[in-house]
Parts: sequence; C-alpha cells; structure tokens
Amino acid sequence: MKFKALLFLTLILIFSSCTYYEQGPAISLKNASTRISGDWELTDVLINDKTDDVLLDSENDIKYTFGEEGTLVISYLTSSRSSSTLTGEWQFNDDKTSIILDLNSDENYVSLSGESYKILRLTDDELWLSDEYSSTRQSDYIIERRFTKTSKP
Repeated sequence: MKFKALLFLTLILIFSSCTYYEQGPAISLKNASTRISGDWELTDVLINDKTDDVLLDSENDIKYTFGEEGTLVISYLTSSRSSSTLTGEWQFNDDKTSIILDLNSDENYVSLSGESYKILRLTDDELWLSDEYSSTRQSDYIIERRFTKTSKP
C-alpha cells in the first residue's frame, strides 16, 4: 500500500513539472495545435492583475480563428458596425511557450509581422496570452488577454 502511494505521489510530481505553461494545464491528452484550433473570443484584459474595462470594451468585438494547419483569421466590427477581416498565419516558437502571428494585410494600419505573445495557459477551452515579448507593447505594463473558445473545428 505504501508503494502505491509513493508511486502515485511520484507521478504527480513528474507530471506537474512537465507543463509548458505557467497557468497549466499540468497534463493534456491533446497536442497544443489541436487545443488552439477553433474560434476564440476575448473575455478579459488584465493589467497588473486587474481588469481593464476600457481595453476590454475596445477589443470585445474581435474574434480569432486559429486553424490547426497554421491559418489565422481575425474578424472585427469597424466603427460603422460593418465587419472586416484580416488573414494571416500563426506558429508556435520552438518550445511552444509563445505564439507568433503574421498578418497578410495590405492595409497600412495593421503591422503584425512576427509578433510573439507568451502563452500563459492553453486548455481546450481557455487561452491566456501576455504581450511580455511583443515589440508593439506601448507601456511598461504587461497586458494579459484571456480568451474562451466559442467553437471547435
């Protein structure tokens, strides 16, 4: 009986130290590409661990669709309440702790080529990204965006 308990505790320690992401999950049977594929909606924007309602309201209409093969579609409502779409590609960095976005847009106001965002949490239904590595970060504060999956491929 003591052997089984010791084996169980050892397995817990091994699997809890093998996670890619700071906020989990500790173990997943699906690979990261499968978990990230689907449609995502922004649910929270945090600055210094507090919700920023201004950013949340301004980015609330943006929807992200990640394809398992690396395609990216970002759709959003413009000021006239019409829809606009950007397309691009995404990929993980070598150790899958960050996601790199490349947008294929001819529009001058979009400049996301090779932008890297740190993945804090990636489950089947939750995605938490931090702009810690982003070159477009405009302040000393690190912004964390939390997404919920709205549909799976």
